[in-house]
Amino acid sequence: MLKKLRFIFFVILSISAFGQKPMVQLIVEPKSAKVGEEITVTVKTNLDGRITIDFPEAFVKGNSEMERFVQESDFNTGQIISFHYLSKTGSVKKEGDYTFGPAYIRKGNKVYKSNIVSVKIEKDRPVQMDGDITMKQFRQPAFGLIEKSKKKIYQGEPVMLEAKIYSRFVPTDIDEYQTYTMDGLVEKHVVKNPNENSVHQEIIKGQELFIIEYDRQVAFPSEVGKITVKPFKLNLIQGFEGYSFVSSGSTIEVLALPENAPKDFTGGVGRFTLKSTINNNTIKQGEFVEMKVTVSGVGNLHLLELPKFNLPKGIVFYDKPSIKENFEFNENGSEGSITYIYNIQIEKSGKRKIPNFSFSYFDPIKEKYISLSSDNIEINVLTDKNFVASNNIKSMGGAQEMLSPKSISDKKQFADHSLFDKELVWGIFGVPFLIVFLLFVARRKKKEQKEIENKISFSVLNEKVLTKLNDIESSYHNNQFSAIYSSIPKVYLYICSIYLDKDEGELISQQEMFELLNRLDVNTQIIDSIKEIIRICEESSYGLAINATQNDQLIEQNRLNTLQLLNLLKVQN
Repeated sequence: MLKKLRFIFFVILSISAFGQKPMVQLIVEPKSAKVGEEITVTVKTNLDGRITIDFPEAFVKGNSEMERFVQESDFNTGQIISFHYLSKTGSVKKEGDYTFGPAYIRKGNKVYKSNIVSVKIEKDRPVQMDGDITMKQFRQPAFGLIEKSKKKIYQGEPVMLEAKIYSRFVPTDIDEYQTYTMDGLVEKHVVKNPNENSVHQEIIKGQELFIIEYDRQVAFPSEVGKITVKPFKLNLIQGFEGYSFVSSGSTIEVLALPENAPKDFTGGVGRFTLKSTINNNTIKQGEFVEMKVTVSGVGNLHLLELPKFNLPKGIVFYDKPSIKENFEFNENGSEGSITYIYNIQIEKSGKRKIPNFSFSYFDPIKEKYISLSSDNIEINVLTDKNFVASNNIKSMGGAQEMLSPKSISDKKQFADHSLFDKELVWGIFGVPFLIVFLLFVARRKKKEQKEIENKISFSVLNEKVLTKLNDIESSYHNNQFSAIYSSIPKVYLYICSIYLDKDEGELISQQEMFELLNRLDVNTQIIDSIKEIIRICEESSYGLAINATQNDQLIEQNRLNTLQLLNLLKVQN
């Protein structure tokens, strides 16, 4: 196919070239380079034929070769001229002055050749770094600088970088752009620039130049010391003509953070606030409460790790918190908020307090560590006689001492002159009484053992269900939405199936599940929420897509519903 297109183009080229003056031009950029630096050699011609180029012996060809065909207007004659461009890259491994070209094209019995280009190769030509525009740059048709928001930053602090392009002619396009790069461990993110495709004018040293602000990025260097920002390269186009150049480079000094950081410092650099809330201040014993901890601000927000905090006895976490991110990258770093959502079960009744926790970060403006602390949260926990705290299962799991006739006689003395002292009367009345008592004790023990088994089985069920929830949320973070929509309904069916003593792999139907929940007088809000989630999953499975916010809400509400259902069925059982 490519050969056919080339053939068609060469036919058009031959027709359009009829009556035109043959032209073969050799372009080499840059004309001054250091040893090993990439050089681009381009042949521009309006002739049809095989192109050969005389390269210096020290030139090592690279793997890059580009060919393009362009039609350009001759503003003097009004003609449309077709040009063939052939570009090759390579480098020179030894310093000195080198001649490139000429390039040759044979057409019929005639051979056409191009100009020659001289290139100076220096051993370790220093890249021009920060500073004002040099006179050498100012004499060029176009040049570029790397602009940065700061010369010095602290480790972890963001810095904004941008390619700034200066031109004496009105640029119409940017071609063959190669971005600036940085040494060391640096994380970079593209930042939107509303003026990126626009050209404005500035007066520089008394001369009016055209300016383009291009390739804006925010970087997060993680290594201390001086970091080199290597130049960008491009071909600046005006109409059908272009001018290639390499920009100057830049450096950034990364300072180490002060010593003696607080124990709860986890690497945050910027300016942040901390807030914690719960969704319900009054609950029943054993019910779940949702606590949200939100860190807001600007800096390296996306790299934050929230310190761990311990809860007092009787208040327990259910698995790791889910995380909701709402930030964007801009000139100041990552700005917005991150919310950590915890599901907490409170096992003891009364006025319960969720203790505050601290979080420290480094403020690069104030140049010191700042510590934040959340408020104490108080919850009124109502007593539920049916609830048995999970931390009591182990202590209740041991065998209880069975009362024997001897122990009964030891604990309860009968009167010496009682009718029961006589062996005959004991034989008539005592034996039947003892049998009834033993049967009562055995039944009671069997009931207690059954309760223990139920608690243990629900503990195992909790672990299995939490594993399923984690798998669903893992699929969500990996954008495996079809797996999410098919798995969520099965979790509810699985819990209810186990409650009904079904085999591990045997699931009841949705109708049987909702009949069970209605029979157990489960709160209608929970039932309606489960129905709505299943409906969304079924519709999404058939291609009715939902947006990212709705997916977040789906995952969050599914976890809450599942934990509530687990707790309700545990109490009912």
